[in-house]
Amino acid sequence: QTLEQAREGALGQGQLEVAVAAMTELSTVHWARGERDDASQAIEAAFVLAEPLPASAEKAQVLNRRARYDLFLGKRDAVELARSALAIADELGLDEAAAHALNTIGMARLWAGDRGGMDEIERSLEIGQSINSPMVIHYALNNLANFHWLLGELDEARDRLDRARENVEQFGIRSYLRWLDGEDVLERTFRGDWTEALRLADAFIAGCEASPHYHEFGMRCCRARIRLARAEIHGATDDAERGLELARAARDLQALTPALGNAAFIRLAKGDKDGAADLLTEVLELPGASAHLGSEWLTDLPWVALALGRSAEFIAAAEQAPPYPYREAVIAVASRDFERAASVYERIGARADEAIARLRAAGALAAVGRRAEADAQLRPALAYFRELGAAHYLKEAESLLTQTA
Repeated sequence: QTLEQAREGALGQGQLEVAVAAMTELSTVHWARGERDDASQAIEAAFVLAEPLPASAEKAQVLNRRARYDLFLGKRDAVELARSALAIADELGLDEAAAHALNTIGMARLWAGDRGGMDEIERSLEIGQSINSPMVIHYALNNLANFHWLLGELDEARDRLDRARENVEQFGIRSYLRWLDGEDVLERTFRGDWTEALRLADAFIAGCEASPHYHEFGMRCCRARIRLARAEIHGATDDAERGLELARAARDLQALTPALGNAAFIRLAKGDKDGAADLLTEVLELPGASAHLGSEWLTDLPWVALALGRSAEFIAAAEQAPPYPYREAVIAVASRDFERAASVYERIGARADEAIARLRAAGALAAVGRRAEADAQLRPALAYFRELGAAHYLKEAESLLTQTA
């Protein structure tokens, strides 16, 4: 409300740059809360106000913010907008604006399959450190962590998140700390540290009752996977469906694509094949979603495609994703090459995904009488499932163990 009042007051006095700055900041608040329609309306209003203005810090700011939103929404003008912001920043010597533009350009390159995008984000980080900007440093380290995940480099991602937390604690910015709390849940889920991920997800979701947050959809997806592993199908269903509802409201691809995949997997597990098939179709037909099919978020989706007899369709879509390790793994699953998938996941350090792939490999090997090889796949998976208390997978694993003994 204060930002809206600032905008109205600035407009009344003909101070367009001030009004643009207020609307841009308002869009950021809405975005962090997962209120995408409100965020889009605010940034569009700021963009229209800024368009006729000469180059300025406020114009660079709105171009940067619009570019970031459009990137997440899968729009093709994101890089052009970021480069426009970078041009203004270079012209006027606006280091912070230049850093934000480089960050966005780097992300776009990485999602297009160009690993060189990491260099642009690193340049953004260097600028942030040179001007001692906690915001630039936070965004750069957070995005470096996210793309190290995509590249299958989980240790490097952990390092960047640790450095991000050190930065935020130094400046005491609570909103950034809360964001990183969500990132910690994701990191532990991708790594397979599901016991701690569950504890942290519970706490984060509880906090969303009083203060909504964009990360809630991701926390719900993580908790749904873990609850399913523990044979808590009703809780998993509640989380998956609520996560999907939140992702639909958010509307950006990095939320909607994984939420669709997660909900499809949970629906399949509870026997709702039609519901799972509907969501699989939706994600495969979603414009721009193919770039996310080979990511750490969607390792459950090939199991859905395989169970529904739609592997070829999934593989055709996943082959359009950037050539990173997770793409190799999910295509291996859909191709029924479970041992190769397990090997890729082991190399990445994704313990839960590795264990599930080894379980499926053991089943396939046992079915053709290759019991010794099946046992070699099964035993490490069984040890992980016992450590986790994953009753959903333990039942199948222990049944196979009697066949390989």
